[in-house]
Amino acid sequence: MSVSAERGRHPAAGPAARPVVLRRLRVADAEPYRAFRLSALRETPSAFTSSHAEEAGKPLSATLHRLAGAEHGPGALIGAFDGTGALVGTAGLKVPQRRQERHKGTLYGMAVARSAAGRGIGRALVREVLRTAERDGRLRQVLLTVSEGNEPALRLYTACGFEVWGREPRAVLVDGRAVAKLHMVRLLDGGEDEDAPPEVLADAIRRVAAGERVVDPELAAATLAAGVSPLTARERDVLNASRSGAGVAEIAAKLYLSEGTVRNYSSSAIARTGTRNRTEALRVADERGWL
Repeated sequence: MSVSAERGRHPAAGPAARPVVLRRLRVADAEPYRAFRLSALRETPSAFTSSHAEEAGKPLSATLHRLAGAEHGPGALIGAFDGTGALVGTAGLKVPQRRQERHKGTLYGMAVARSAAGRGIGRALVREVLRTAERDGRLRQVLLTVSEGNEPALRLYTACGFEVWGREPRAVLVDGRAVAKLHMVRLLDGGEDEDAPPEVLADAIRRVAAGERVVDPELAAATLAAGVSPLTARERDVLNASRSGAGVAEIAAKLYLSEGTVRNYSSSAIARTGTRNRTEALRVADERGWL
């Protein structure tokens, strides 16, 4: 299960600079995991629904119970360890037991120590959670929430294929201050909400069994015409609505969205197009036929 979070890089001389290793956390990791989690809750309280005071008041047995559940699955809790063996990052995958919800997992507990920032650990953790979800075989999507205004986290999740589908105002109160949460989803089954018609699927199976290569004609046509667009439908809406030079308030009114949601879609569109602002994102998307 262990993988390097620094593929392609040579280890530096000091042990702390060596490639970070990712692995499942076990019951034996209870004490360092609890210490790391309490530190994350204290440093970034608005990023979590639990508070430092609540978690600090729980006995170690609560941490043991959490790790035991994650260790035996379904789901997992992944830890990132530096060259000294110190825990410097975590991310979990929670899988519901109820039959009608068994197809969706939730990414939770994502955190990276400040001392380990800038080494690609967050991206490696998210990707490892997604690989874990894909190996499960029954999961079709992974959900998460991110605090509104946490642009680095939003860019990271967007770069890993997540997209915003909703906003919850006043999701948490941190010392009396309301913090909204953005809800994001990453589809694991090709991104479509509906399956192909049974007769089309049956024909494809017969052709594959006969040794033919099968490509969906609509997907092929779209790809040939415009290239594969990285933008979601809502990101395209926001870019199109900005053609006349409209500001955030005008776009929000036109699309019946909050101004914060418009800013988030703009940020994710900018990240996906590799540009610096919404105007550049619109230009690039237009040139590549993504709109």
